[in-house]
Amino acid sequence: MGEVYRGTTPDLNREVAVKRMLDRETADDDLKALFLREVAVAATLEHHNVIEVLDAGQAGPELYLVMEYVDGPALAEIVEVLRRENKILPIEVSCGVVSSVALGLRHAHERALPDGTPLGIVHRDVAPENVLIGTEGIPKIVDFGLATLAGHNLTQPGIIRGRPRALSPEQARGDPTDVRSDIFSLGAMLFELVAGQSLYPNEPIATLLWKVAAGDYAPLEPRLTHVESDLVQLIKKALAVEPADRFRSAREMERALDHFRAARGMRMSSRALTQVVAMTWPQIQEMRTSRANGSPGQLEGMRLVLPADQLDWDLDQAREDHPGTYPIPEARIEDRAGAPLPSSASPPPAPAPTRPPPSSSSPREALASPSAGGASRPPESSYPKPNLGTERQPWTADLDFLRNQSEFGWALYALFVLVAAIAAFLWVWVAHAGR
Repeated sequence: MGEVYRGTTPDLNREVAVKRMLDRETADDDLKALFLREVAVAATLEHHNVIEVLDAGQAGPELYLVMEYVDGPALAEIVEVLRRENKILPIEVSCGVVSSVALGLRHAHERALPDGTPLGIVHRDVAPENVLIGTEGIPKIVDFGLATLAGHNLTQPGIIRGRPRALSPEQARGDPTDVRSDIFSLGAMLFELVAGQSLYPNEPIATLLWKVAAGDYAPLEPRLTHVESDLVQLIKKALAVEPADRFRSAREMERALDHFRAARGMRMSSRALTQVVAMTWPQIQEMRTSRANGSPGQLEGMRLVLPADQLDWDLDQAREDHPGTYPIPEARIEDRAGAPLPSSASPPPAPAPTRPPPSSSSPREALASPSAGGASRPPESSYPKPNLGTERQPWTADLDFLRNQSEFGWALYALFVLVAAIAAFLWVWVAHAGR
């Protein structure tokens, strides 16, 4: 819906990022309202883990938003570089980044008017693509264009906004959302960082949204064998299908992460992330250059219509109207005029999987049953797991300084105990000799 420029303010000579709506989108009232929503939400936030909004306005037909310029990559770009090199971030770095993002979300969630009326901000698009890591090593949340405010919702029935792999189940179903939806997305981000893979790896787009809506992801433990059980339980709580089973707030999840880190002496300074950015920056710049110089993609300018975007598709109604098996509607690709993409450019369609009829009182239990017929969940062995041998190792060889502080602290403590023991022995020996 827009594009971002790098600019300079003439008065302070400060680099800024200028986001403007594309000319063809300014006629779309819904997208214009989304853009203005981003301005209204972001302008109320003042936190070092949230992008700062400096100005906004309209020049003729063009709407623009001026933000602070973050000289660094998105977290998604760092993850992509590491994945290409079969590496993952150390646990302490992953937990530190997510804890910083939780702090920023906490600020947004708890933001209120001067009279104490809560704004009810929900980001709704928490993903590595929307977390920027500056060269100073501070994670910042960006893009509140999909955010909701209490009592206001721009999303039309049947329309799903946000990245499918980062959606909460209730968001994928089009149900009302609250801050716990962001908690699920935050848990998905933490899982991706520590596991080296997304929550729904290698899932076809035609069936992805179905699984997201049902919370039908593969078991976490087999994919986190290299992670301590306490952290696995923390991630599982954030990724609970039912919102009532998750952390109640970003504050609660941030405190749980801090408790886990403090109990193990895990510390992450801004220097650690600065080092991560420095190590991955050359490859990230190469990726950006290749994308900028590449020819337009075959699907560029097209519109992907997911099953939940099709207003005639109602999951609950389908369960009632079809006592037998029923197909999941496939995604389709259209141009801006709504015409289907020519078959020569369309990817080969995948066969539409089917779901079995509910065999219990709970439709969700029937869908999640591994023994049910139809499109059952693949065995756990079919999901990629992080290789703990030579292929995928935590990225610790180049970041030993992350643990130097805690090791140095333990060394000082041991030295203190030793000196105290020697002093006590000498005192007893002198007292005994005096007698």
